[in-house]
Amino acid sequence: LVLDVWNGCNKSGHELLLEVILPDNNPDKNETYYFDMLSHFYSLGIQPDWWKLPPLSAESWQAISGLIEQQDPHCRGILLLGLDAPEEKLKA
Repeated sequence: LVLDVWNGCNKSGHELLLEVILPDNNPDKNETYYFDMLSHFYSLGIQPDWWKLPPLSAESWQAISGLIEQQDPHCRGILLLGLDAPEEKLKA
């Protein structure tokens, strides 16, 4: 389904924002899952114009930034998903 939306956006000239959220019941809160999910989308040939991700550690941001630069240097950016995060966490 996401691949169909991606192809439709390419044909129509619209931009695609892809939001990635782990389930609340994710027991270990392992941030590497975000890297894995982005890698999976790229392996399918999906290159969204924008990603929407939650606040992550500096290490995770570094890994994700490297992945995006490698897979899609034309990506327009990442929007920060606030969810219910306190302002202090978003600033970090």
